[in-house]
Amino acid sequence: MLPTIVAAAIAEFLVGGGLAGRLLTIVCAGVAALLGGYDRTAAIVTTRFTLFLIIAQSMSAATPHPAAMMALLTAGALWTALLWLLFGAVVRSTTSRTPILAEQGPAAAAPAKLARWRASLGRPAGWHFTLKLVSCLVAAEALDQTFPNHHLQWIALTVVILAQRRTNLFPIKVTQRALGAGAGVLLAGLCLAAHPSAWTLTGCIGLIAGTRPLLKSRHYVPIPR
Repeated sequence: MLPTIVAAAIAEFLVGGGLAGRLLTIVCAGVAALLGGYDRTAAIVTTRFTLFLIIAQSMSAATPHPAAMMALLTAGALWTALLWLLFGAVVRSTTSRTPILAEQGPAAAAPAKLARWRASLGRPAGWHFTLKLVSCLVAAEALDQTFPNHHLQWIALTVVILAQRRTNLFPIKVTQRALGAGAGVLLAGLCLAAHPSAWTLTGCIGLIAGTRPLLKSRHYVPIPR
């Protein structure tokens, strides 16, 4: 919930800043990427923050009432959090109580994580992801400025979704994500060309969101070794 609210507030502040506001958005994304190196939870939270920052800024720029957009995003975050708590309570009350196995190995304490994160900033590897993300966002912004009125600001959203912290010699996962994004854009374009109703679009989005947890663990094509 908090990444959405903070991102919406920053987007509301930057939406009227023109090019300077867009560059500050990239700076915020870079700072978030650095902070995400603290641990896995921080990486998830900062990625969600960056995604919602780009979404909120792009949507606020297209509406005459940015404050109302921020209020809607905040309400949506609160509503989702409340539903999550409600469904969690229902599941806990209806399932058998079984002991939860502890994860193997003790969890790293906060001081150890902080020390490891600060040490990583002193090495080039600790800056790789941030530099890659910022450079791609700068390229996306350059395209948007070169070809205005073509909605190219959404390229930044794809960049954040596809970006990976780990660098592999053969970026199979990123390649498959890129192909999936391209197929998704093509399918969405065909759906919009049919002029479906708002409720039809809402139902399709809900169906995709509902099946995502079931497909998450096996949505990549296995590569034979």
